Amino acid sequence: MKLDFPRATLCALPAKASVALGLAAALLLAPFASAAETAVSLRVTTLNGAAMEIPGGLPEPRALLLLGFRHDDRTALEAWRQGLGLRAEDKDWFEVPVIGVGNPMIRSMIVRGMQGGVSSVADRAHFAPAFADAGSVAKQFGVDPDRPAAVVVDRTGRVLARASGPFDPAKAQVLTSALAH
Repeated sequence: MKLDFPRATLCALPAKASVALGLAAALLLAPFASAAETAVSLRVTTLNGAAMEIPGGLPEPRALLLLGFRHDDRTALEAWRQGLGLRAEDKDWFEVPVIGVGNPMIRSMIVRGMQGGVSSVADRAHFAPAFADAGSVAKQFGVDPDRPAAVVVDRTGRVLARASGPFDPAKAQVLTSALAH
């Protein structure tokens, strides 16, 4: 989008109006920032009890995160795991259900329930719930909190690729390409 104002018009604006115009332009253009400019930070704990900071604590230079924001996203995330051929021995992926619960007692009940649904220790290492606000997490990753998402991040916190919604082979190709580089 190109804004075409005569130079004299911009120079004639009072200082406060110029600052407001600049701020408004920055806010309008912020959603169009490239994926490489997005930095993320999220604390999670795997179902095995290992606390991890994303991105700095990732075990590999790049990782795939499968983000679920609603209970109903489980089926879509399972389709992404199967479609991408993710295995327990791979260290470069995590499924991160984002759960907006603050009460520690309820959190522990949720984790115990999730542990009961994931039987092997190797598989539990890949499931890392984040107890946080779904909207805030989705915004950090540049995805819609109303849809499950898959993102590739590096250890600096840059989002290198993202896809939302149900599994799609074309979207998967973009993710695996970003993960491999």
